[in-house]
Parts: sequence; C-alpha cells; structure tokens
Amino acid sequence: MGPAVACSPPTSVARSPALPIARGAARLVPCARISNDGGAVTAERRSEDGASPLLRPSARFSFSSKSCTPASRSQSAASASAAAGGSLRSRPPAGPSAVKAQNVLIGFDAPSETHAPPKGAPPSPGRRETSLLSIALSDLPPGSSGGGAAAAAGSAFSPALDLFGTTSPSGGFLRRQDSSEPDFAQLDALAGQHPVMASPVVRAAYAAASRAHAGQLRKSGEPVISHCLATAAILAELGLPEETVAAGLLHDVLSDTRVTAWQLEEHVPRSCVELVEKVTRLSEVSQLYRDNAHSLEAASILHMLTSMSDVSALLVKLADRLHNMRTVGALSRCKQVRMASETLDVFAVLANRLGAWSVKAELEDLAFKTLQPEDYEQVFRAVAERAALIDLPARVAQVRAALAAAGLDVVDVSGRVKNIYGVWRKLQAGGLGVDRIDEVYDVAALRVVVPHKHDCYRALREVEGLWAAVPGRFKDYVRNRKGNGYQSLHTTVFTGAADAGAGAAPAIQGADDPATAAAAGLPVPSLLEVQIRTPKMHYIAEYGFAAHWRYKEKLSREDLWLDRLVQWKKWVAAEKLRLRDSKVREGGSPQRDPVLAALIESLAAASPDA
Repeated sequence: MGPAVACSPPTSVARSPALPIARGAARLVPCARISNDGGAVTAERRSEDGASPLLRPSARFSFSSKSCTPASRSQSAASASAAAGGSLRSRPPAGPSAVKAQNVLIGFDAPSETHAPPKGAPPSPGRRETSLLSIALSDLPPGSSGGGAAAAAGSAFSPALDLFGTTSPSGGFLRRQDSSEPDFAQLDALAGQHPVMASPVVRAAYAAASRAHAGQLRKSGEPVISHCLATAAILAELGLPEETVAAGLLHDVLSDTRVTAWQLEEHVPRSCVELVEKVTRLSEVSQLYRDNAHSLEAASILHMLTSMSDVSALLVKLADRLHNMRTVGALSRCKQVRMASETLDVFAVLANRLGAWSVKAELEDLAFKTLQPEDYEQVFRAVAERAALIDLPARVAQVRAALAAAGLDVVDVSGRVKNIYGVWRKLQAGGLGVDRIDEVYDVAALRVVVPHKHDCYRALREVEGLWAAVPGRFKDYVRNRKGNGYQSLHTTVFTGAADAGAGAAPAIQGADDPATAAAAGLPVPSLLEVQIRTPKMHYIAEYGFAAHWRYKEKLSREDLWLDRLVQWKKWVAAEKLRLRDSKVREGGSPQRDPVLAALIESLAAASPDA
C-alpha cells in the first residue's frame, strides 16, 4: 500500500460537499491545473474512458467480478451521480481541489475572501493557496510549468514531497496501452519444468510485476523482477497453487512501488491481492524485528507469525527469504549478519513448523554459512563425502525392491541427507570435531512405511538382510513407545560401495571401521539410519504430540494452544495446499504425501458410511 499522507484543512474553511462514491464506479483521475495568476489549484476530473493522455484506458482483460466491468462502472457512476442530485460534469463546481488517495476522493475548498486572514497576520500552514496534498499526489511531472506563485510553490515543495521516488512508474502504468510489453521469455523457460507458470493468473501477475518494477535494481545489480521470478519458482517447486505462485511474483509491488491494491485487482483475482497485502505486513514485522532484535524476543515474533491465519502468505514469505539468503552476499557485512541471525532464529523455525523441510534445511545452511563460513566449509566437505559413499537414491531403490520381493506391501520408502547445520549442531552437542563425523549416525537416513504393525518387524528383517546392523543401535519404540506417543523401529546399518549381496555383508562385517576397511582394501562402509513405522505412527510423529518440530524446539506439553495451531497449519500445508516435501524417492516426490493419502483412505474405508 502506498504511504499515508496526513493533511488537515483550515478549521475556518468549509469542506466541499462529499462526492458520491459507489463500489465499482468509474474511477476518476485528478488532472490538476494551476492558474496563471497564482490562484488556487483546480482539479479536472475525467473518466478513465476520456481522451486525456494522463488517463488510463480500459484493461484488455480483467479477473474482477461482473460488477467491475467497464459497462457496470459507467452505470454505477451514473446511478451514484443521480442519487447525489446531479450529473457528472467535466469540472467540479467553484474551485474545490479534489485529489485521489487510493480509493477515496478528498476535496478541500480553496480559501475564500470571507475567510481570508487579516492583513499583516503571519502565514498559516493550513492556508497555503496550493495544497501540499495536491502537490504531493498530483500526476503532474516534476518541473511542469503552471505559471505564477503556484508553480513556484510546486517546485519548492516537490523535492521534499517525492513520496514514491523519481524512478517509480506513474499511477496509470498498469493500464497504459503505449507501455512496452514485458518479456515473457524467462517465465516461458520455467513453464516447461513447472506447468503452473503457464497459467493465465501467473502470466498476468508477471506482466504487472514487470511494469511495476521497471527500472528497479537490487543491491547485486540484477533487476528486481529476477528476484520476484526466483521467489515464484521456489513456490512452484514446492507444488503450491497458481494464486500462491502469482503472489510470489507480486510480493514486493505494494511495498516497493507506488502501485495500489485496487490497481492490482484489475489484473489478478482479489484473493491474490489480499495474499500480497498479508505478505507485505509480514515483511513489516520482519523489518521491525531486525531493527529491534536487541529488545524483541524471537519467540514472540514466531508466535505472531504462526498465529497468522493464511498459511499461503507464510510460505510466500519463506520463499522470499530463501532467495534473499541465496543472494545475501550483495549486502554489507552488518546487514548479512542481521538477516542471517533473523533467518536462523525465526524463519527456519517457522518453516519447520509448517513442514517445509527442504526450505528449513536450506535456510539454516545459508545462515550458518553466512555467520560461520569456516565451520560451514569443513562440515560441508565431510557431509558431501559421506553422502557420496551412501548413494541414497540407490539405497531407496534397493530397499523397495527387497520388500517387494518378500511380498510386503509398501506405503512409502523415502530418504534424506541431514543438512549441514543439523550435523554441526550434533557435533557440538557431543563435543566432537568434524573428523569424528562417523560418530553421527543419522547423517543419512531412510524411512520405510508399511501398512500394519506386524509388517514393521518383517521389513526390519529384510533391511538387516541387505546390510549388516551396527551393534547396540537397534531401538524398538513400537513395543516400548515414548512418553509422547512416538512409535517406530530404529536401526543403523553399514552400507558399502558395492551393492548388497551374498558376499557383501560378511566383507563389511569384517571391517566395521571405515579406516580399517580402507587399509584392507575392502569397500568403505558408511552408516545409514533406518526408521520403520505404520501410517498411523507416521501421523503421530509428524502432526501429534510426538511431532518433530516439538522435539527440535524442546517445548513443554502444556503449550496446547501452540501445539494445536501448528498441527492445523501443517495439515493445511500438506493436505490442502499439497506442499511437496522434496524427500529422496524412487521416481521423485509425488504432489501428495503418500503416507497421509494412505491413512485417509484407510480411515474412509473403515468408516460405517463408506
């Protein structure tokens, strides 16, 4: 939204009669004229269908409701005028200066002779012959000649009242027919990978964002529209719907340009504009925290953000912050530290609460890299070597094939490599150096989900038949559930460079230690953690009291309000918005979580109404 302007008329000057305003009526654009004799400014109001070059012609297409079509606007304007007892004229009566501030027409009468101050009295700020509000919001270009004292007043006050910046586009840029068409080449290049980019709403949002940010550059020297496009690409990778992706393209328009919400409504749906407004408020809260981090607690900001009703707005803000962290090197060192600290304390935690694991992991790693670059490089190299030895996609395929050969139904088999910051935290907690990363057992992990509880133990036997188990690392949380209700089978196995087979396990068992195996010329083993559970156990571990985000934040069980709030938002993100979790799977991650889908289907089948 554009900045608000406060201007009070003189108390002795009568206000002009209110102009009729109807929802959907034709918007009237002020065309200010300054008289040659230095008198009061008059404003000529013309409809958008007029021939003036300063006015905005009709949009070529619109996502607005039927009541906002050009024909209905004219009818609404005519009916509003008739209700006021008159008709719209090309000029208002007897000198009121009308200016538009967003959706409201504000008029002030010019000072009359009867209310003129006595001769010799000091000038009053409220009695300027040319209204400061009129100068600030008029569509006259800087330096236009109006003649007389009014022109001098305009030139005198213009620099101080440049509310939107000299590089900002004019108020009617979104609807001007003579404006150049945006280049859709970058958007079309992404459409092949993300079909949502080809939807009409996203293309309209891209056109509006391109015109709004025309001429604006980031600190890195790249056009601002490139940041908007990268934000939308992140949202598309997460599998979010088209209105959320469109809001990602427009997320900076209301805060960084002079474009208003009602202008955007003529190009994208109202729901998308509301989403952009919510993201703008989130950005304001974020800036408030960065400016007052010494006096504000991260927990308070987190509660405020989590309590927001719109999960889509939170995801757009997370995508915005993710790309900002990818390009944080263009900022000064002081700003880098402030942004990275806020990302680690607020946005990474928020992403974990919403179940956006891939976003959370990358945010933590980028913040860690900014704050402690040397530690990051050491841990990064160690994790990369470990992940290369494991070859997680191949292990996922092996497990699925072994379970299918044993005649077991498989709901899901997925894997993940622990992010750099998470590994570093584990090393710090254990007092270990990077050279002892082999003592962190869950750098890489597999999760196997089977339909029934007895299938968990059958799957365990198949996994331990593929690879040798690490002694003392088996934990049976199915029979001995945790106090918070968590259930799963945990085991850790040694995997080698060679594929599992009849002779692979004994060779690895003979050299459990990586250094010993390398010295003997055997395949170097690497640790892989395996979790086995049912869909119900998975739901409790992801959405119930045993949820991973509670474990990470070490919250008490008494905080029921926050617990239920996060449960609901995670469910909305996963099931309603179909947030893609980006885990390693055979064939890639599907649009919908297969475990949740299986649980919902089983509940529906067990329902008496089914």
